[in-house]
Amino acid sequence: MSKTLELIKPEDLTMCESTAQMITKARVDGVELFFDRASAMKPCPIGEQSACCKHCAMGPCRMNVNSPYDKVGVCGATIDTIVARNFGRMVAAGTA
Repeated sequence: MSKTLELIKPEDLTMCESTAQMITKARVDGVELFFDRASAMKPCPIGEQSACCKHCAMGPCRMNVNSPYDKVGVCGATIDTIVARNFGRMVAAGTA
């Protein structure tokens, strides 16, 4: 379990008292939770900036955000198209 997250009080992770109690119990029992895995996971620097495309079977295509117009995806999509597609899918899925 991540030592960094153990310092965070369960009440700081959730407003729900029942959930805070379950987080405390899980930590006492040594159960790894989503919060623990998420804090230990280093985000992909390319995906974090929405510069990767996984929309077809030819990818994933990864664009370089430092020189975004030097290459296009296999389908010909520029970084602008890829970012717009990613944003559109997040909005449609309700995660944006």
